[in-house]
Amino acid sequence: MGQQNGLWITTVWTPGEVTEGGHTLPVTRSVRRPNLRDRPELPDLPELFLGSDAVQAGDLSPTQLRSPLLRRIVRDVYAPRRVPQTHLLRCRAAALVVEPGCAITARSAATVHGVDLATASDPVELVTSPSGRQHRRPGITVTCTKYPVQSVPWHGARLATPVHAAFDIARAGWLPRAVGEVDAMVRAGLLTRGNLVRYLTGRHDHGIGAAREVARLIDARAQSIPESIVRVLLAQDDLAAEPQVSVVDEMGLIGMVDLALRRWKTAIEYDGVWHGSPHRVGADRERLNRLHAAGWRVVFVTAEDLRNPGQICARVRAALDSRS
Repeated sequence: MGQQNGLWITTVWTPGEVTEGGHTLPVTRSVRRPNLRDRPELPDLPELFLGSDAVQAGDLSPTQLRSPLLRRIVRDVYAPRRVPQTHLLRCRAAALVVEPGCAITARSAATVHGVDLATASDPVELVTSPSGRQHRRPGITVTCTKYPVQSVPWHGARLATPVHAAFDIARAGWLPRAVGEVDAMVRAGLLTRGNLVRYLTGRHDHGIGAAREVARLIDARAQSIPESIVRVLLAQDDLAAEPQVSVVDEMGLIGMVDLALRRWKTAIEYDGVWHGSPHRVGADRERLNRLHAAGWRVVFVTAEDLRNPGQICARVRAALDSRS
C-alpha cells in the first residue's frame, strides 16, 4: 500500500491463475481509494446547498466541493453524503434551481404529496406553463403545456397539486401503469376520479386522450399498482374484472380476491412477495381450498408475468374456456 497524488493505492489479492508448474498464484490489482487522513476538512453544511454560492462566498474551495464527503444531487446542488438520498431530497434540490413558471409534477409531485411513485434515482419531473422556461439539466426532465398549471408554493418553487400531478402521469407513459399510479393517489385520498374528470374538461394538451382514458379506468377500490395493471390489461382484452370482491361459502366469508370475473367464478390474484412466507402458507392454503370448494378457479399473476402482458390475458382466457 502506498500514496500517490493524495490517494492511497491498495493492493488487493484475488483468486489467481495456474502457472506452468501447476501452482495457483494470486493476482494483484491496485484500487485507488481516497486518503482519509489527507482529505480536506469541510465546514458545517446544510442538507442542500448551491455549490457555486458556497465557492463564491468562500465557504468551500473548488477542491472541497469535489470531496467524497459530498454528493451532487443535480447540477450545482450538493448535499453532505451523510444525508439519505431520497426522491424527496432530489425534488428539494431541483427546487433550488428551477426557473419561475415551472412546477414539480407527475410522479415527483405525487411522492412529495406522500405517495411514493418515484425512487431516489429517478429524475425530477417538471412542467412549464406558457410563461415558464427551464434549462435542461441532468437529473431533471421537463414537459410543456400551453395551459396554466395548478400548483402551490413549495420550498421556494412550485409544486403541482395532486390533480395536476395525476393529469401529467395520465397523459404520458404506459396506460396500465398510469392507471395504477393514479389509483394509488386516489387510494391515498389525494384526489377522486371526479376531480380528475373535471380538471380535464376543456383541456386539449398533448396526451389529453390518454388522460381521459386513465380517468375512465380509475377505480377507488384498487389496493395496489400491480392489481390495477392486471385489471387494465384484462379490460383491454374485453374482460371486465371487478376489484376487491368478497367471496363467501356456507361457513361465511372466505376473503377478498384481488380481481373477479363473477360470471365465470374466476379470481385473479396478484402473487406478491408475502405469499409463501412461513406465517402465510397455512392461511393461504386454507383460503385457496375454500375457494376451490366453493367452485371458484384462481389464476395467479406474478411480478415476472407483468413483463409479458399478453400471457396474462391468455391464461385468464384459458381458465374461462375450461369453465365453458
